[in-house]
Amino acid sequence: MLLLGRLVAFAPPAAAAAAVLSLSSAPLVVQPHEQQHQQHMGSNETENSTLVVIGGCLGREGDPNSDAVYALELGGSHANLVDQGGQAHEHDGYDAKIQERGGPHWQSLPSLPVAVRGAAATVRPRSQQIIVTGGSTPDGRCTNQVLVLHKERWSDVATLPVSTSCHTCMAVDDDTIVCCGGWDGAECLSTTQLVSLVSMQSSHSDNLMDARKNAGLVQLASSSNAAALLVGGWNGQRTLRSTEIVTVGPTAQQSTSTLGPLLNTPRECAAVATQGPSHGVCVGGYNEDDVLLRSCEEMMLDTNGTGEWTETAWSFPAAPRENSACAATPTHVFVAGGWDGHRALRDVWVLTRATGQWHQLPPLPVGLNRACAVVVPTSTLCTRDVPVGT
Repeated sequence: MLLLGRLVAFAPPAAAAAAVLSLSSAPLVVQPHEQQHQQHMGSNETENSTLVVIGGCLGREGDPNSDAVYALELGGSHANLVDQGGQAHEHDGYDAKIQERGGPHWQSLPSLPVAVRGAAATVRPRSQQIIVTGGSTPDGRCTNQVLVLHKERWSDVATLPVSTSCHTCMAVDDDTIVCCGGWDGAECLSTTQLVSLVSMQSSHSDNLMDARKNAGLVQLASSSNAAALLVGGWNGQRTLRSTEIVTVGPTAQQSTSTLGPLLNTPRECAAVATQGPSHGVCVGGYNEDDVLLRSCEEMMLDTNGTGEWTETAWSFPAAPRENSACAATPTHVFVAGGWDGHRALRDVWVLTRATGQWHQLPPLPVGLNRACAVVVPTSTLCTRDVPVGT
């Protein structure tokens, strides 16, 4: 994100009534790790899984948006992730080399009905269908769309109460989604929005502690599987170091938002993903001085519902960036594209958590800024090959 008048520098290397779910004041209860893993991680990593990158902008904001949806099959246990030796390659040569030996390469999924940037994506936990919410059109208009991918087509299944982009989103269950914060085209939002995909009813409330554009989201383990940690962002005046826990429940009519653990560095437009239940990863972004970052932080809430962010030893290995698409599994973190202050980026990286090492994956067919990403079982998708560089 490049706000008017802000210059970006670079860091040196280094179901309630009417079937509408409402938010609850119930305290966060973190479950034991093994139970968390079984209940919250949608796909089995022994199955074939696929990284999906959705929409985005082909340059800076105001340049054409992309309606493309790209898919990179990762293989069972992510066996196809890394090329021999895990070496980085020039983009064009790496694409050709990967395809020559039949390795992983990008394929296309059905295009979005509207080309958007700054949308948010999530996955229905049981059906593993991809959901895309909101986003901005090429002329800067924020949308209220809620799209679901049904194998070979996108369906516009509901509408958000408030049009938004640059927000966060999670699926509470297969029937309900929650969107937090964002930007409505005029101001940063402190709004929580709930939408039932069954009744098509919705509710919203301006109840966040801070307005949060460009924040991240970590899904938390709770007794109702309905809690999220909002991470950093921009409140219209400053880049935020704060995080806040939003607790969602099936019956109460009010939401609760409580202060979460502080980041070590204020960040917005960072790549944030749920590594596992109540385990968050935050990569890059930029700080309160508008300096793009390579540094990374991670957080794990303990059984008392407390935790802290710690800066990791595995800083991002490539150019510092903002607005990258990010997704994670319990063993890997994926960072795709983004904006380096000059151009939309193509490169895609995977962090293997067991080793703390980053490796480069085949680059995106085009550079993408403000795309979003998820990882889903390959069996839920219907892909087709896409020519390299298109």
